[in-house]
Amino acid sequence: MDFQNLNGVNEILDALAEIRDLDASQAHSMPSGFYASEAFLELEKEEIFRKEWVCLGRVEEVPKPGDYFTTELIDEPLIVVRSQDKKVRVLSNVCRHRSSVILEGKGNAKNFVCPYHAWTYGNDGQLLRAPYMLSLIHISEPTRRYAI
Repeated sequence: MDFQNLNGVNEILDALAEIRDLDASQAHSMPSGFYASEAFLELEKEEIFRKEWVCLGRVEEVPKPGDYFTTELIDEPLIVVRSQDKKVRVLSNVCRHRSSVILEGKGNAKNFVCPYHAWTYGNDGQLLRAPYMLSLIHISEPTRRYAI
């Protein structure tokens, strides 16, 4: 099989099966075609990253309530945080209001404030405040649908 000119996902899967069945003495690295296919990347996203557990960090990175770090997984901005109830959570790092990224880097915070319009979320992801939106969003009601 010509491993350098792989076009479709099925060709790549067939080539992988062929390589998998080689004797260890014939082992070699995968050719560049395996790494350059957009179609294969989409297959990996769907079959691996969207269906399986993926390690984003270690619990030691968020030892105290409020400790957080940001990361991305398949182009989705995420916040890994130890919330006030001491649970490690993974939250969307995108404000529900105007899709602005909320945080960058790492640190410690009781609340996360969107830099765009100051929507404020608890470190459990619940919406706490939405300035200028009180007539539309009643914070006293359950706000799960606005959580990050």
